[in-house]
Amino acid sequence: PAPPWVRQFDEATETSGSPAASSTFLLDDHQIRVGQQTVDRYYHHIQRIDTAAGLDDLSQVRFSFEPSYQKLALHFIRIRRGGDLIDVLRNSQIKVIQQEEGLNQQLYNGTLTAIAFLNDLRVGDVVDYAYTVSGENPVLGGRYAESLYLADNQPIQHLRMRVVLPADRSIKITTTN
Repeated sequence: PAPPWVRQFDEATETSGSPAASSTFLLDDHQIRVGQQTVDRYYHHIQRIDTAAGLDDLSQVRFSFEPSYQKLALHFIRIRRGGDLIDVLRNSQIKVIQQEEGLNQQLYNGTLTAIAFLNDLRVGDVVDYAYTVSGENPVLGGRYAESLYLADNQPIQHLRMRVVLPADRSIKITTTN
């Protein structure tokens, strides 16, 4: 289950229309709990497949984490098709790989990626998944820094960002563009 500090989002109604992209985020929910020495990041995404290209986009759902100081918890992966809700977390095949994108530049970071392979997706399906990445780089020494993006290259119907801090901790927010 989701951590107790997470606030669940009331289900949003879907709007239709001509798709501007291969898929549409119906919900892009980021909730972050900052502790004294650690950070928990909860993500909940609901994404509708609008075109055949969207099938490729969502046939593999990826979750990245740094295993030396982070822990990944998958809460659910489900597909909404018409009135049916299909739980694919227990049926899906999940593989953990070490994908070093900077290797050609001799950069190694040790990040792992868990990939859930979703089978039998169809145009019009809604993929709904949530996960938490817990832990913070010890190099930061308890300090917290984050970039929160308020736009994407795909349409987003509902975007929610929530940061939970201890009462005795201050935060500085800087906006750009």
